[in-house]
Amino acid sequence: MNIEVKEITPELATEMMKMNTGNRPIRQSRVTELARIMKAGEWRLNGEAIKQNGSRLLDGQHRLLGVIESGVTIQSLVVSDLPTDVFGTLDGGTARNHADFLAVLGEKSCNVLAAGLRLVNMYETGRMRRRVVYSNTEMGGLVKQHPDIRQSVLFCDSRRRLGNVTTFVACHYLFAQKDRAAADAFINQLVTGTDLPANDAVYLLRERILADRLAKEKLSKVYVMALVIKAWNFRRQGKSIKTLQFRETGDTPESFPVVI
Repeated sequence: MNIEVKEITPELATEMMKMNTGNRPIRQSRVTELARIMKAGEWRLNGEAIKQNGSRLLDGQHRLLGVIESGVTIQSLVVSDLPTDVFGTLDGGTARNHADFLAVLGEKSCNVLAAGLRLVNMYETGRMRRRVVYSNTEMGGLVKQHPDIRQSVLFCDSRRRLGNVTTFVACHYLFAQKDRAAADAFINQLVTGTDLPANDAVYLLRERILADRLAKEKLSKVYVMALVIKAWNFRRQGKSIKTLQFRETGDTPESFPVVI
């Protein structure tokens, strides 16, 4: 086999894709994700190779299509003249997810941390109602951008009685930017249910979450986060309420609430 590092231009990627016969179905979401990474300048020469045997592309179709879609030239390892019968042995490893990546960086409670970071970033970028895909590189950047979220993970991870821990992590972190003591008290009362009158927003929030645990159709994570933020806002404004809801759909859907 021949191994070399090549500059993969959109033109070269187009030529190489002409050899893409008998490969697995293309996942456009993966192509779009790679194109976004390439446009952002986050693509790295990391040892993963585009593989071909001279007449057939064996591995790398999504990377090549990402180059074409982005219009960006990247460097990639290219392995050519491989035997065709190696095709069945490719992609046999387990992909490294966000939690795996954060664990390599030395982080703790990595599944909760990764999910909390995603929610915080989606909130801050106004994308709560969109499906957002993050690369491992972006996830590492979010940890650096929000170092104090580790404290929210530690605080909420020991208060799992109501579930929804990743939502609580994101909300606690956002609330703590306003008032850390009030954020701690809010989550503590929500989890324990102590000293909550029936017209308190936190009481009503707790009742909704407890009812959801028994329901067949569960509330979405986005909906629950909206309720948590609304309850926090009512508490901050000193308002007593009778009901707690979020109009997610319908003729007059609400904008996603902003933490005050």
